[in-house]
Amino acid sequence: MRGEGAPAVPHRGLTTATVICACVMQGLDTTIVNVCLPHIQGSMSASQDQISWILTSYIVASAIMMPLTGWFAGQFGV
Repeated sequence: MRGEGAPAVPHRGLTTATVICACVMQGLDTTIVNVCLPHIQGSMSASQDQISWILTSYIVASAIMMPLTGWFAGQFGV
């Protein structure tokens, strides 16, 4: 039961499904990056230090986008 002052959330199921899909995609992408690192390292003849920058930059990009996603959600009322 909803409280007296709680507003109704439009499209609650659609919002939940979208968040679940985004989380699954994030996990899948992270797994793909980790699995393909040895192949990238071999094909580009990169050292371990050089190849670690790929994973680091992917993590940094995800960390930058996370607060922006929250800001967009607040702006569009989701």
